[in-house]
Amino acid sequence: MRLQVWICILLQTQFAFAGIDIPTGLDENDRSETLEILGAGTSTKILTEPYPLGGYSGVEVGVTVESIPTEDLSRLGEQTEDQDTLVYPKLTIGKGLYNNIDGFLNFVPYNESTNISQFGGLVKWSFYQATFMPASFSLAVFGNDTNIRNKVFVQTAGYALVTGITMKYLSIYFAAGQSYSTGQFVGGTNGITQSGDNEKEDIKRFFFTIGGVLKVDPVFVAIEMSQYTVPVMSGKIGIKF
Repeated sequence: MRLQVWICILLQTQFAFAGIDIPTGLDENDRSETLEILGAGTSTKILTEPYPLGGYSGVEVGVTVESIPTEDLSRLGEQTEDQDTLVYPKLTIGKGLYNNIDGFLNFVPYNESTNISQFGGLVKWSFYQATFMPASFSLAVFGNDTNIRNKVFVQTAGYALVTGITMKYLSIYFAAGQSYSTGQFVGGTNGITQSGDNEKEDIKRFFFTIGGVLKVDPVFVAIEMSQYTVPVMSGKIGIKF
């Protein structure tokens, strides 16, 4: 029942969020810059407590909102009208597995309001929990597939080392890692490439993240800032049970 409520919230709120317009006539440099903004920027975020969810009973469901600065896109290629940010929601589901390993899935159904769809996941292994203080260290591995206006198709994968402190009502975490993005840019009559052909670009970027989680069981609110080529702000409200 709770899962159905969160899905309804996601589907209803999508229509209130800002989409994105991709410029046409993108040359190689323009495509690389577009991928730097939309590749790493749309990658799966952590947005959860650094401490493991737990075993069979550890389930987390939440709605995430991500905000990516896109003003630099307006001046690329044949340019578009000024646009400040891409803001879109997604549904996330997490489950504690075994041996301090957590798995998360996230997805965004495509619609004309957001102009974006996505499916991805993250696996987090908490390999050390301190006994003298509420600190932990984790390794996170993530990946996702993103469709932007049916004109840019991005696959992003990466990893991050996460360290954090988990208290009763508040958790704080820091992460640093590397992301790898591959972008397919559609050509043809209604395409966006300068050459008119389908084009492919690849980038990799180092990033760092700072985040916090405020919780009053079973509800929690998470906020995260990730620095890629551009800073990306993300927030999530969810429940654990």
